[in-house]
Amino acid sequence: MPPIPPRNIIVILLLAVLAFAGCTVEGTADWQALREEANELYGQQRYEEAIKGYERAMAAADKKDAAEARLQLRQDIIDCHQALGNQTKVRELLKTQLEEAHAAGDIQMEAEAMNTLGLQIYETGDKQTAYDYMTQAVRLMEKSTAEDAPYLLAYYHYVQLVF
Repeated sequence: MPPIPPRNIIVILLLAVLAFAGCTVEGTADWQALREEANELYGQQRYEEAIKGYERAMAAADKKDAAEARLQLRQDIIDCHQALGNQTKVRELLKTQLEEAHAAGDIQMEAEAMNTLGLQIYETGDKQTAYDYMTQAVRLMEKSTAEDAPYLLAYYHYVQLVF
């Protein structure tokens, strides 16, 4: 076999480095694409795998999207744990979600976390505390300028009427 010319070796090495870098640098992956993959797993009721996918997406979120992404992805993870019936983990994540949403000034996410936490507390039998959380969620959502705020506000009022 004839020797490989040095120029070809350099080209082969460069291609190998590029291929290797593209396969191993998970942090450069688009967090939204990773979230979509996890959403597909969630839709297939593969909740444990979806949680891992959402966690990968959270790790891949870049600095400018980090706060918004973390809130969205944690909500997705909360939904998975709710589907799995892991109420202890749900409550733990909701408290973290509530704190981070408040710190980030995301009124809608804060209201969503507060309402869901109220529903969680309601199931434990502490109806007055649950109602207080749901009332606070309504007050927050009334301040929200999010596009779907009116629908969520109507839902929150409905939840209060039912409970």
